[in-house]
Amino acid sequence: MRLIAFALLAASAATVSLHAQTISSSVRGTVTDASGAVVAGAQITVVDTRSSARVRAVSSDANGNFEVPDMQPGAYQIKAELAGFKTFVADNIIIEG
Repeated sequence: MRLIAFALLAASAATVSLHAQTISSSVRGTVTDASGAVVAGAQITVVDTRSSARVRAVSSDANGNFEVPDMQPGAYQIKAELAGFKTFVADNIIIEG
């Protein structure tokens, strides 16, 4: 099996309205194989590690990129899977508020 890996970039944004303040973040990344080639169609699963609840699932695009928007502060596990590749798991991904 080939190894699957990805780079993560967490971006935070604060949105302020007249009535309330909302803080959310996005997790972005690129899925690549061991040679650095992009991997399209990988399933990205985000799990809240405190509750073990699956938060979101997205797929990497044709350029290997993915984005999980509107993430709340917390600790997460992010998993990348695709048939023919070894599953990659990133534990303890912290999004701060």
